[in-house]
Amino acid sequence: MKKLLMFSLLALLLISCIEYREKMKLNSDGSGEITFAIGVSESLFNMGTQSEELKNFDENKIKENYTSKKGIKFLGSKTYSQDGNKFIEVKLAFESLQLLMESSKDSAQQSLIGGMSLTEDANGNIVFTRKISKGDKSVQNDSTSDAMGNGMMEMMFGQYKWKYELTVPGKIISTNAVSNDIDNSANTIKWTMSMASLSKPQMMTVTYEKSAKLSLTLIILGCIFIILLASALYFSITKKKKAE
Repeated sequence: MKKLLMFSLLALLLISCIEYREKMKLNSDGSGEITFAIGVSESLFNMGTQSEELKNFDENKIKENYTSKKGIKFLGSKTYSQDGNKFIEVKLAFESLQLLMESSKDSAQQSLIGGMSLTEDANGNIVFTRKISKGDKSVQNDSTSDAMGNGMMEMMFGQYKWKYELTVPGKIISTNAVSNDIDNSANTIKWTMSMASLSKPQMMTVTYEKSAKLSLTLIILGCIFIILLASALYFSITKKKKAE
C-alpha cells in the first residue's frame, strides 16, 4: 500500500517539476552566486492542466519571491524551451547559505535548495554539506520497500534528472561525488540524481582547503616595502654613476 503511495507521490512531483539544473559558486566568506533552472513538460500546459503547481510556474512569480529578501540580490531570469520542456532560469547573489535557504523557505524552491551548511573540521578545512529530498518521511521509513519496487520507480522516473554543480574557493580534498564529476583544476564538483532517488534524502558533501586571505594591512605593508626597496636601489645606482 505504501509503495502505491510512493508511486502516487512521485507522479505528483513529476507534474510539478521534472528537471532541475543548478550551478553554485561559493566565495571564501560564504557568499556566492547561484543559477538554477526548473523544467516542466510543455505537454502539461498544452493539455490545459490547472494544477496549483503549474499556476505558480511563472517567471514573474518566482522573481517576486527573491526581489525583496534579506541578503539576496536578484541578477536576472529567463524562460526558454528545450527538448520538449519549458524552463525558468533564475540567477541570484547571496550573502550566506543561511540567507539563501531562508529566502526559499516559503516557496516551491525550498525542496530544490534543501539544507546546506559550512563548517570547519579539525584540520582547518571547510566542509560543505547539502541535504535534499522531495519524498515523504512515512514513505522513506517504509520497511516493505524492496528491490523490485525500487526498480519500478527507477524505470518510471529515472529518466528525469536533477543536476547540481558546485564551485568552491579552495582545493578539493574529498567529496562523495563520483570521480568523473570532479574537476580539480576548476575546483568544481557535479552531482546528478534521478527523480526516483529523491524519494529518500540525498546528501552531497565536499571538503576543501580554506582560502588564504591577505588582509588589507599586509597588502599595504607589502606595497610600502616594494616602494622602499625600489627607492633604495634607485639611489644606489644614481650614487654609483655619480662616483664614476
